[in-house]
Amino acid sequence: MFRSTLKVLQQSSLRVKFFGSIHNPLGSVVRAVLPDPSSVYMLRRWSLVRTPGLAVNMATSSSHSAVRRVAIFGGTHGNELSGVLLVKHWLKHGEEIARRSMEVRPFITNPKAVEKCVRYIDTDLNRVFDNQSLSGDQKGKVPYEIEQARKINSLFGPKGSKNGYDVILDLHNTTAHMGATLILENSRDDFTIQMCKYIQTSMAPESCAVLLIEHPGVKYATTRSIAKHPIGIEVGPQPQGVVRADILRTMKNVVNYALDFMQYFNEGNTRNLII
Repeated sequence: MFRSTLKVLQQSSLRVKFFGSIHNPLGSVVRAVLPDPSSVYMLRRWSLVRTPGLAVNMATSSSHSAVRRVAIFGGTHGNELSGVLLVKHWLKHGEEIARRSMEVRPFITNPKAVEKCVRYIDTDLNRVFDNQSLSGDQKGKVPYEIEQARKINSLFGPKGSKNGYDVILDLHNTTAHMGATLILENSRDDFTIQMCKYIQTSMAPESCAVLLIEHPGVKYATTRSIAKHPIGIEVGPQPQGVVRADILRTMKNVVNYALDFMQYFNEGNTRNLII
């Protein structure tokens, strides 16, 4: 799987620097820094050009419209508190994440788990956004998280449709000492790859890795997968049920850099997007 993923990324016009891989039951998970920092990118409203080198066909009027609706999810796992606190704060102080060219909606995805400060109530919410769970065909007592998944899908999806939200930023913590990490599910999503590069550059000298999870036979059932461009934001180390000020600050910075990128993209602001 590592070889097949590497081949897919090498076939794209982006150069990717790999520094290892880990394995899970779904196949190889590749941890990567995207793209090679020796490249320079300029983003225009409908095109992304790398200079010098091959042009990247990132955004065209037919395939990449302006970003109009963005959701920020916190509490997918109820004991990962950085995202919970940030989303609750932004629900009261939405001006901090407001961008004039798009709607930005903070949302607590698993409120019962947040209330009890547990990962989930019946089943992991971040694993049930598959077609079977979302279809409503399940008989008998429906687990709370599946009910919640259907609600979220109706608000921010439907999954796989043109009516779904453009971008979902899904906020998570980890006990692993991995700092800020951006999680992508599609190596061919040039828009999110370039957003990650912008965030990495803006975060420097603080590190920000990119974790690509991709398997040709798997359609991911994550909470964020209902968006056209899903991104997981995972920051650690932080114990479950605890908030660290430095981790909270890092997560807040990552979200704001992501929103800045989308605003500049909508404006066609090349000056701020030379990275």
